[in-house]
Amino acid sequence: KGLEGPGEPQIKETTVSTYMKVRLTGSGFKIVPEISEAQMIESDKHTHWEFHVTPLKSGIQTLRLTYFVIISAQGTDRQKEYEVGDWGVSVKVTPMGLLKSYWQFVVGTLIAIVALIISIIGIRKKKRREER
Repeated sequence: KGLEGPGEPQIKETTVSTYMKVRLTGSGFKIVPEISEAQMIESDKHTHWEFHVTPLKSGIQTLRLTYFVIISAQGTDRQKEYEVGDWGVSVKVTPMGLLKSYWQFVVGTLIAIVALIISIIGIRKKKRREER
């Protein structure tokens, strides 16, 4: 949501298996997978991954999409992940976009500061009355 820019889809060929994992990382972001990173791939159905991504700082940041095939060892419960792709995407995070992500924190902080100022003014007025 709230993404701006060309955002042209890019298609890349990759190795696939019936079980795959996708991981999204980036040091300038808080990233929470909305569904499991590892999923069954069915040939007759669409498979998608969802992540909730929140920027932590403004500027040019990089998101990395790493994807794996997951192979099960025959006759056992053991699985092995093999990385088959890694793709970086540059994202420009604007200060306004950062503010939109953290507006609740900003508003809460402003309310706390106003309450503190009102308290300080009230304490000073009370001291002045007592001194008279």
